Amino acid sequence: MHLVQRVWRAGGTMLGLSLALGGLSACGQAAVGQAAATATAALTPPAATAPPAATTALPPSAPVAPPTVTLTQTLVPLVPTPPANPLDVFNPLNYSNPNAGTVIVKSDLLDLDGKAPLDAVITVNVPPVFTATDYIPPANLSLTDTHAALLVVGWDAVAVQWQVRYHTPDPGVPGRAVPLPTGVQGRNLLGTTPPTPILQLRTESAPPPGGSLPLVTLYLYRWQGNTVQPLSMRAADATADSPAVFSGSGDVQLMDLDNEGRAGVVVDDGAQTHVWKWDGNRFVPRP
Repeated sequence: MHLVQRVWRAGGTMLGLSLALGGLSACGQAAVGQAAATATAALTPPAATAPPAATTALPPSAPVAPPTVTLTQTLVPLVPTPPANPLDVFNPLNYSNPNAGTVIVKSDLLDLDGKAPLDAVITVNVPPVFTATDYIPPANLSLTDTHAALLVVGWDAVAVQWQVRYHTPDPGVPGRAVPLPTGVQGRNLLGTTPPTPILQLRTESAPPPGGSLPLVTLYLYRWQGNTVQPLSMRAADATADSPAVFSGSGDVQLMDLDNEGRAGVVVDDGAQTHVWKWDGNRFVPRP
């Protein structure tokens, strides 16, 4: 009979197995092998299980803004077709407000700068405003309640429309505007070279104390530098110029008395007549 020898370590660990297998049958060898495998499995400690890998919490992702789409649009302004003659579309009534009591006294077409088309000089009367919606009809106003003004309207070829180039500063000058004779406005009455168009604004206001005739006042301007500038005067006892404004209770006229191609101002106050001459820079009393 074959012997099977087992050798054990202290603590029960099997070191080896001396086996005479030569005389065992195949079944016997299989049984012995299975028994040995079972004993080895029982004595082998279980494999250590690795702890789960630590996980790091991810911060919440920021919201992603949708892509911005910028649209570029080029606007092409519609330019009206200019008229063949801008004077055909000029209407002085566009520069008055009858509902507010504004009255056009006169409109003159003048050559102020030597360019076509002509400019328009419009003289208007403007009643005072008592409230935002309450106006007094001009027929019910006294002479001192009305103001007068000049407007210069010119053709703007770029904007293709008539536009105000100048107007008397608000609220205008006191008194009612009186229409001037045709052909007087805008002439080179001072005989300058190059020509200087002279503009006039003539008004009437309440008679002075003790008088019966309206007070007549003449405001004199020149068109220079594409705008209206007041002419100057200097009284005999004055040391500085002042705007050329002449008043008289009888009449005030701008005329060439000496046929020298240069107009002077004649002031009639009822009692006497005063004459002012242009010295090249200002009006001064004529000796």
